Amino acid sequence: MTTHRPSLRLRAGMAFLLTSVLAITSCGVEGISGDGGGDDASESSDWTPQGPLTMVAAFGAGGGTDKVARAMLAGIEQCADGVTGNVEYREGGSGVVGYTYFMQQQGKSDMIMASTTELTTLPLFVDTPFTWENYTPIARIANDTVSLVVPAASPITSLQDLVDEAKTRKVTVGVVGVSGPDNIIRGLLEEQAGIEFESVVFNNGGETTAAILGNDVDAVLGGAGDIVGQVEAGTARALAVFAEERYQDGPMAPVPTAVEQGFDVTFGQWRGLIGPPGMPEEAVTFYADCLEQWTETPAYEEYLETSLALPAFQRGDDFEQYLADQEALIREVLGR
Repeated sequence: MTTHRPSLRLRAGMAFLLTSVLAITSCGVEGISGDGGGDDASESSDWTPQGPLTMVAAFGAGGGTDKVARAMLAGIEQCADGVTGNVEYREGGSGVVGYTYFMQQQGKSDMIMASTTELTTLPLFVDTPFTWENYTPIARIANDTVSLVVPAASPITSLQDLVDEAKTRKVTVGVVGVSGPDNIIRGLLEEQAGIEFESVVFNNGGETTAAILGNDVDAVLGGAGDIVGQVEAGTARALAVFAEERYQDGPMAPVPTAVEQGFDVTFGQWRGLIGPPGMPEEAVTFYADCLEQWTETPAYEEYLETSLALPAFQRGDDFEQYLADQEALIREVLGR
């Protein structure tokens, strides 16, 4: 386990601004499902992969990135006869190792990568040899909601309890990566509450789940889909979701938002697919078409349900503009 707390210098009022501007970025999330906007599905191409595909994941097995990588790969495999692939984990450095490796796969059409919010945020937190513009955006397929959980036996029963506890002792909070929404929310909550947690950085959601089950940390921030199983089983207690509204149904429906509890902090995570630099356009079209078709299948609905994700499909220019807008907004709210 590695303990690391990056500097997050957020100016006053940042939580409110983040709530407002990111709501603009992801507004109509439910409404844009199945509608990529200006870049509609293009005419079918005869191109298909000529060998096994490699789906790269910058975070390890068991977490949200692994789940979406496997789900998207399964959807692509159903898109054309003979298409197969495997997931290759390139962990380390809060995602830097995986993204750096993938950037080196210049022009390849049989290499794809499951990507998340870290693509735009990571270069803003640590020195990296890349930005999102080094890659080929293919499609965004969903948005995740971040939640806060504690071990079932913890005496902490609310977000306010956690804040109060942090005023009297060092409270350890597990997050995945230094630049993901987990850690951004941690910093925003600290700023608003006037406290400081001890951030414990893990490589993937599977590790944070294990940390909660082993009582190795006081709390964990992570995707709701990563911890819902433990909440259902009664081995973890969810204290808050960092979204505009509660879940409407399911095991997370009783969990209040942070806003309801007096902390105006919301932030989400997008998930999608990118290609390496210089990926041939025919390959980009093939993968985007496959994923768009997949979003209309029961398998996609099952992914959303099991991951507690929200539908959000964009491709081509629309996805690229989304990434540019998100980078600009995060630079603004972080003062960078």
